[in-house]
Amino acid sequence: MVRSRLKILIVDDEDHMLTILRTMLNAMELDSVVEARDGRGGLVACQKYDPALVITDARMAPMDGIRFVRAIRGGVSGVNRYVPILMLTAETDTEHVIRARDSGVNAFVAKPVSFNVLRERVAFALADKRPFVDTPAYVGPDRRHGRTPGYSGPERRRRRTSAPVDSSEMAVAATG
Repeated sequence: MVRSRLKILIVDDEDHMLTILRTMLNAMELDSVVEARDGRGGLVACQKYDPALVITDARMAPMDGIRFVRAIRGGVSGVNRYVPILMLTAETDTEHVIRARDSGVNAFVAKPVSFNVLRERVAFALADKRPFVDTPAYVGPDRRHGRTPGYSGPERRRRRTSAPVDSSEMAVAATG
C-alpha cells in the first residue's frame, strides 16, 4: 500500500480530539498530519506547511474556527486561500451550521465524528471542484452543490408550479 504524503492540518484546542482525528487520518493512510491549538496557530501552520486540507474545530480561543476560516478565505499573506476546509463542531443547530457555511468551509462535520463520516467528508473536500466565489459578502466554494440542466435565465431560483395552489389545501397540509 502507498501511504499518502498529503499534509493535513488539524486545528483544535482539545488534546483528546487531536489524538482521535490523527488516529482516524492515519487509518485513512494520511500520515502527514500537523496540529495547531487555535486559529492563530492554524494560520502560522498554514503559512509554514501549506496543507492540502484543513480540519478545524469551531469553538476555540483566542481565535475561533469561524474567524480562522474567514482569515484564510480573506487572503492572509502566505496562506493558500483555496485550501479545502472541514469544520467540526458539536454545535449543530441551524445558526451554527449557517455560520460555518457562510465562513467559507467546504464541508461541515458534526461531533462526535465517526470514522466513516470523516473519511467521506475528507474525500469530498479533497475532490471538491466547485468554483470559488469571491464577493464582498462571501468568499469560498460555491455553496450550490448541484446544477440544474436547462437553466433558462435569471429567474432560475423561482419555483414554477404547473397549477396554482389552493389555500384550503395548504391549511390541510399544515394541520397534518
